[in-house]
Amino acid sequence: MDSQQGQWFAIVGLLLLALSIWNFSYIEDQQEGVFAGFEYFNSSGQEFIFSDANTYYEFSGGDCGLSNRVVCNNSSFVIQEEGVYRITYGATGVGDNNHLYITAVSINGEIKNNTRDLMETSAQEMKKMRGDAEFFLREGDVIKMEIQDTSSPSNALVYEFDCNIQRLSH
Repeated sequence: MDSQQGQWFAIVGLLLLALSIWNFSYIEDQQEGVFAGFEYFNSSGQEFIFSDANTYYEFSGGDCGLSNRVVCNNSSFVIQEEGVYRITYGATGVGDNNHLYITAVSINGEIKNNTRDLMETSAQEMKKMRGDAEFFLREGDVIKMEIQDTSSPSNALVYEFDCNIQRLSH
């Protein structure tokens, strides 16, 4: 074998090694995933007192479920690895008659308009609000669920809420 063939074998060998390392990392990420979730349920409901119209209030008191490489703090997430994430969320509750309630997701305290879902209440009828969206998130970003009443003051009871996050790509 001459030196030129030896160089080609070395280059091909390095490329195969790099490809196998990348492939192992990709497979490990796909098998383990990056995700987290929290949920809340109480048949008596959690009371929200809306004193200011169009002011968002954070959901609280959730219980973290499974999580991997995302920090779950009962009712918020802290991103550990940047990438594109899907966030799905929902809440079920009742509010004052003829009030418009809006749930949304905030990232670092900023409400994301493409996550807003609304319900108009009537005569203490239980309603569900659900939504999902995809975002590019960076390490350290904080994700929360929030709710507002557009015509405060009012009271509402939330019986359940949940939020899940999953990284789709780097």
